[in-house]
Amino acid sequence: VMPTSEICPDYYKEAFRTAFHCEVVDSYGARDGNITAHQCRAGNYHIGESSIAQIEGGGKEGVLLVTDLFNYATPFINYELGDCATLSEEICSCGRQQFLFREIIGRKEAVIELANGRRITGIGWAVLLGHRNVRKYRIRQTGPMSLVLDLVPDTTYEKLKEEKIILGS
Repeated sequence: VMPTSEICPDYYKEAFRTAFHCEVVDSYGARDGNITAHQCRAGNYHIGESSIAQIEGGGKEGVLLVTDLFNYATPFINYELGDCATLSEEICSCGRQQFLFREIIGRKEAVIELANGRRITGIGWAVLLGHRNVRKYRIRQTGPMSLVLDLVPDTTYEKLKEEKIILGS
């Protein structure tokens, strides 16, 4: 199984392994910036050789900027994809020599970071609310460890499903 585009959370990977009895090789990609990164067995994301990845402001973690090395017609230099990531200068134990993402965090607008360091991404909310008969929703972080979920139910919304949303089941 090779999920692409957004990063596949560990609990999805485990579900794939259980259901299909196979390995999961996660990939990150953004066609507009022509960047790809593939996860190796050591768990690191190796950045493809067709692009340069750096962090806005020169740090190790933050907003990802990409330069496409093979777009000669309309080159994007330091193109902001809208994703956040953590770069690593380590050499991977798998032996590959490419530059690494230590972590790909996700869309900067769609990441909520809690005081305990846990990050909740937009895709997590979409999965949680996807089949709960919710027409629209908004998440507000009201404190370091507290969130408020505002939702607009559709006509078939059931109060019983609300309890499942709260419990995360």
